Formats: sequence, C-alpha cells, structure tokens
Amino acid sequence: MKKRTPQVNCLCRAYPFIHRIGGGKCSGAEWCESYREIDGSGCDACPCNNTGESGCRGSRSGQCDVVGGLESHEYCTGFQEHLHYQPEIRLPVDMNTHFAAQMVDDRYGSF
Repeated sequence: MKKRTPQVNCLCRAYPFIHRIGGGKCSGAEWCESYREIDGSGCDACPCNNTGESGCRGSRSGQCDVVGGLESHEYCTGFQEHLHYQPEIRLPVDMNTHFAAQMVDDRYGSF
C-alpha cells in the first residue's frame, strides 16, 4: 500500500484544475497572498513576513516575501500549517466568494 504524502492543493490560475502548490507553473505566491488575506493567523510569526525594517518581523502590514517572489512557499507558516492540518478551505479564493460560501454553509445546521 502506498503511503499518502501530505500536500496542499491550490486553485490558482497556473492550471485550470486543482493542483499541488508549488508544482510546475504554480509558485505558491497566489496561494500565500490569499492565505494572508483570508486567514493570516500564521503571518505574524512567519519568517517571510518582512516589514521592511532590518530584522523586524511580526506585522501583517509588511510585505510577504513569498508573494514578492523572494522566498519559496515552503517557508510560509500558513503553508506549513495547511500541510500538517489539511483544513477545509481551498486557496486562493477572493473575499466575496469566501464570505458567500460561509453564509450558505450548513455544516452546523440552520440558525
């Protein structure tokens, strides 16, 4: 039996189908940008979060080095989090689509 390798799936425009992040044409930059906008919980402590000040990290207001093409998606804390925990959300997704899906999500029953 083949061992299942954890992976993070991506919906970016590199391919017209769901694909593995960082594979082939997909750099992971769109995924990381969407993660930062939709979730961002790992961005504060992420080594790729660059505020522009020498050595200063810890604010989502800074530039993401993955989005800027300076670092690999593999260093992104959000990528590592998704790799280990496999959450339901599939990125990248725009804010309107994300919130519309949340409004019709009936996993927890009707209110």
